[in-house]
Amino acid sequence: MTLLKLQLIVEGHSEAECLSGLVVRYLQEQGIYDVIPAPVINTKGCTKLKARYQKERHLGIEYFVNLSFKRNPDAILILLDADDECLEKRGRDKKSALGPRLLERAFTHSRGIPVRVAVANRQFEAWLVAGWPDIVRQTAPPNPDRITQHDRENAEKSVGHAGKIRDALGRKYSKTSDMPKMVKHLPFKGEVLKFAPSYARFLRVVKDLVTAARKFEKGDKHGLIIPTNYLPD
Repeated sequence: MTLLKLQLIVEGHSEAECLSGLVVRYLQEQGIYDVIPAPVINTKGCTKLKARYQKERHLGIEYFVNLSFKRNPDAILILLDADDECLEKRGRDKKSALGPRLLERAFTHSRGIPVRVAVANRQFEAWLVAGWPDIVRQTAPPNPDRITQHDRENAEKSVGHAGKIRDALGRKYSKTSDMPKMVKHLPFKGEVLKFAPSYARFLRVVKDLVTAARKFEKGDKHGLIIPTNYLPD
């Protein structure tokens, strides 16, 4: 069995700690065991990832895509959160949305291998709020009801998720230590996919990327074509 090396590019230390494990866990649940993650590239800030390309200053998504080739990846997955920036747009202005715009830039330096961009709507903590019951069952926080059904249903329409998680924990929320523990228990089916559409899309992007990488390894140059829909339905 030929192993596929997946290069993840993320915006922070906590994301580097947990998102690689999330991807592997999801793929294995799908019966996919031939993907190995390369050491994660941490851009140390979303601003550096979205900045205009400046090779000498180590800025821009293009710089980090080029950096990934030191690991000889078979596919590249870039993960970030949208904060207050528009995740996606409709109609003629669709390409000006964050995901498609970054994908187009990344594609120009991808050397033909499959590359995808996945964006969490607002913040990664929105995914935790949306999948809260599964996290509660495994971690037993002291005040689980501080995150309500209404919070879950509006996870990607509201802000302040870190504060809600803090209240549920009954102490300060640490993105570095708490988020990785919680991400381990994010489910891959059920209401979380409805309440956090960007999470559902992220999972589809992961599977789509692996499919594209396999085709590319077999000589199908589909990876050379930039996807018209960066987050497949």
